[in-house]
Amino acid sequence: MPYPLYLQLLSASGFLISLYFAFTYHGFTKPSNKLIPADICSENMCHSILNTKFASVFKIPNFYLGLIYYFIVFLSGFFVLNNLILLIFVIVAWLVVLFSIYLAYALIFKLRTACNLCFTAQIINLAIAVLYSLMI
Repeated sequence: MPYPLYLQLLSASGFLISLYFAFTYHGFTKPSNKLIPADICSENMCHSILNTKFASVFKIPNFYLGLIYYFIVFLSGFFVLNNLILLIFVIVAWLVVLFSIYLAYALIFKLRTACNLCFTAQIINLAIAVLYSLMI
C-alpha cells in the first residue's frame, strides 16, 4: 500500500489549513477573500476562534504547531522509517488525535461553534494516526 503517499497528501492538506489559519491570524488574508467559501468558514468565525484560549498551547498558536507537525509528517513520506522511529511517529500521531478530540470538545461545548476547517484538520489527524499505525 502506498501509505507514504497518503501521508503526504493528508499532511499537505493539513499544512494548507494551518497556513490559512496563520494568514488569517496575522491579517494577511480575510475569510471573505473567497479563498475559503463562506459555507466552509464564515467571515468572522476563523478570527474569533483564533483569539480564544483554546487556540494555543503554552502561548504557541496551534496553527504553528500544525505547520511543524504536518511538515514533519510530509517529510517522513520520503524515508523508510525503522521500527523505533515509526513507533515514535505512531505515539505522537495518537497524542495529536487526543489533542484534536479536546479541541473538538472545546469548539462544540465551550465555544458553541462549528468550525468546518478545524473539524477537517481533526479528521486529517485521525487519518494520519491510522496510517502510521497500519505501517507497523
